[in-house]
Amino acid sequence: MLMTNIAGNFDNIPDELKQLPQWVVWRYGFRQDGKPTKVPYNPKTGAAASVNDPATWATFEEALAAFEAGGFDGVGFVFTSADPFVGIDLDNCLDEDGSIQPWAQDLVTRFNSYTEITPSGHGLHIIMKVSDKSNLPSGRKSGNIEFYTTGRFFTVTSNRLKSTPAEICERQQELEDLTRKIFGTRDDSQTTGDELDPPTEAEVQALVKAVDQIVPDVHNLLYGSWPEARSDGLNRSGMEYLLARKLIEYGFKDLETVAKIIFGSAIHKAKATGRGPSASWKLALDCARHALEQDPVVSDAGAERDGNWLLAQAVDYDEWLDQVPDAEPLWDGILYRGAVHLLAAPSKRGKSRFIHDLLAHLTWLPEQLVVNGKTLADGKYWNMKHKHRLRVLVITEEPQAAWRTRNIPLSSVKVISAYTARSGGVKPIADVISKNIFDIVILDVLDKIIPIADENDNAEIVEKLAPILEATHNSTTCVILVHHFRKSGGTDGDEVRGGTGLLGSVDVYIKFANVTGEKNARKLEVIGRLDHPEEPLYAVLNDVRFGTYESPQENVAMGNTQDGDTNEKIISFLKTLKKPAGPREIATALNLTEASVKKALARLVGKKLVERIGRGKYEVVEK
Repeated sequence: MLMTNIAGNFDNIPDELKQLPQWVVWRYGFRQDGKPTKVPYNPKTGAAASVNDPATWATFEEALAAFEAGGFDGVGFVFTSADPFVGIDLDNCLDEDGSIQPWAQDLVTRFNSYTEITPSGHGLHIIMKVSDKSNLPSGRKSGNIEFYTTGRFFTVTSNRLKSTPAEICERQQELEDLTRKIFGTRDDSQTTGDELDPPTEAEVQALVKAVDQIVPDVHNLLYGSWPEARSDGLNRSGMEYLLARKLIEYGFKDLETVAKIIFGSAIHKAKATGRGPSASWKLALDCARHALEQDPVVSDAGAERDGNWLLAQAVDYDEWLDQVPDAEPLWDGILYRGAVHLLAAPSKRGKSRFIHDLLAHLTWLPEQLVVNGKTLADGKYWNMKHKHRLRVLVITEEPQAAWRTRNIPLSSVKVISAYTARSGGVKPIADVISKNIFDIVILDVLDKIIPIADENDNAEIVEKLAPILEATHNSTTCVILVHHFRKSGGTDGDEVRGGTGLLGSVDVYIKFANVTGEKNARKLEVIGRLDHPEEPLYAVLNDVRFGTYESPQENVAMGNTQDGDTNEKIISFLKTLKKPAGPREIATALNLTEASVKKALARLVGKKLVERIGRGKYEVVEK
């Protein structure tokens, strides 16, 4: 997936946008149909944001601070009916050499307003001002042109197209002319739902009752007792959107029908508390329209699945690769988004304490890392870079007393008892992972959550784990499975309970063990690293007895020399080539993995040693 430099010069963003408290942060995610998308989050809380709920937005400064702290892929601006701003998304309009395709250049010239290159590096965003949005479409698309006026958010990169103005210009007439040319007049276009009157209570209740009987897993959303206060942390907008998606996936495709069901649901009534019927109906319409725009899955329940059905699921290789972004490191060399990690050791070796220690670094900012009055060194494991302020769910067998006695404070962490999770089975856990609510989900320990009848090599555990594996690989969530070695010992499957079957199903294996003759030392081995899969990482950690581990000085630099060597090889190759090259070409020439080349290029761009030219090409910066 090609991406432009999202962390650009934010001074480029016009002040009149920055002055409005309509900012969110976003992260790459996936729709329920598996297609990639950009998911908005509240910069102040890290919870999911909604374009219909101003309580989930923030100021530009708050959004920028959340982005720069790590854990998010960019910032975004929410368009509303109260502001004068509109946006046009021109998709797939930039060629490999950075030139703009003629149809897009015509629009850029016609509107002549502030324009940015999108995060993918393939498209453009034009932002302009209007005096009246009432006759303009929102969320409507024609070919590679999509319009944003209200109830939508725009990713903002600050990567301004140099040939365009630095300010946002008034373009009411030009925009109306274009929409009229594409869609015709408002009377000619398909209904947007804005002109629909609120339905009667009788027809709403009849629909809700029918849906409750035929659509699975929606009863609580329709009739549940949802508290009206917002202080409970419940994301009502997200739950309302979930209801809309469930309706669409079941087969409801009419805007008015979906909106009526939402309008009559308990979750919508909780969200719309304090609003009159017309305003509440408008919110329901907005939610239904937004859900219907997300390329809903067409249910094929009951259809015969033969060879023709299977062939229809095939996609081109490059498209298949692009369905999932590269495995972004949360902690270089150890943890990655969209990957399943297995941390295994014999019982009572300190696995849970090691996890607890990692989480302290991943959930706090460096200056906040204080244990027993002592400020901890950040990034102490091999001194590798990692994210901060991540959101974590821990499913643990350990009681509160065990966590409390370590005296390691954590931030933005939620906890579920392993025994509670076990009673619900694997599917609810997989569902939570797939929602991308958390950056990290930890199962501690695995066999207390997913029972293993035979601790030797077997396929049963892999079959039970299948929903979690699939959900993780189609999400941006990092999953850590904490697990034991066999009680009976043995060497097959590296002594892990479940053996080679389990080891073969996970992405990264972290082996945690004692060091012979050194009571307070632990040996850590990371196998299957996604940045250097062919090169395991080793380190020795000393238990310093106040609740954490530290790496001896001689182990601190492990792994950094690999990065330096890769950087030098890439720079030397580009200098010799004397023309821009893409990651795949560089990887092939230097016998490196494409993932490691992309990661190195990102470092080199950040150091201003290499610059990105056009669409996915790089060249050395001339001093």
